[in-house]
Amino acid sequence: MKRVAIALLAGIAAVAGLGYSASAADLAVKAAPLPPAPSWTGLYIGVHGGAAWEQAKDVTWVDPNFLLGVPGAVPSPLTIAGHTALGAVGGLQAG
Repeated sequence: MKRVAIALLAGIAAVAGLGYSASAADLAVKAAPLPPAPSWTGLYIGVHGGAAWEQAKDVTWVDPNFLLGVPGAVPSPLTIAGHTALGAVGGLQAG
């Protein structure tokens, strides 16, 4: 009997709680002020730079067309020698 009474009171409290709405949701919200527009006047100076390094190994390529006897095909196999390269770039800008 005690469990039934507790369940009944909990049910009544839940139904009574659903009848109320939050009052904060009805308040008007002011929009945030917009930031000032950027001003593109004045002097600017900039620098940039970069570098790249590359290392490639020897590559051997077999042309399947040459193996099939297609006229004008490159003799097979073709070996391309590897290489190492280093490059850099840089600059200034102002306005």
